[in-house]
Amino acid sequence: MKIIYYKLLFFLFFFILSSLCFSQKTLKINSLEEKLKTEKSNSGIVFLSLELSKLYSNEDIEKSMSYAQKALAISIDSKSDKDQINSLNQVGKTNMLNNDYDLALEAFINALNINKRISDLKETAISNLLIGDVYREIGDVKRSRN
Repeated sequence: MKIIYYKLLFFLFFFILSSLCFSQKTLKINSLEEKLKTEKSNSGIVFLSLELSKLYSNEDIEKSMSYAQKALAISIDSKSDKDQINSLNQVGKTNMLNNDYDLALEAFINALNINKRISDLKETAISNLLIGDVYREIGDVKRSRN
């Protein structure tokens, strides 16, 4: 009898915790979408779009990609290297989640090229790691280590 009671209690606790986490995420998404409607600066729009892309990445891959591509388009128009790098990385990560490894690789390589051009060693290393992740996912272990 006690075992059934503990199982029921555990299930109830898990259910309540799950609903709280889901509602927290929904509230954050709604809040960011409202902020995005009124944001005027390009860097602010890029930041909010990337945050929304990350939040949607496990919920709705199409919305995630839409926000990442919006951020990329704005960052290209505003000629912000840092925003382009962050946007390309998010586009690549979203493509990886969608098993579009060629597109992910293209985005990460484009980010790597910008990092090399501006001599950002930390971001260059991150780009190389992301490229390695793609090669690992497709089973090319040799390239993933280079």
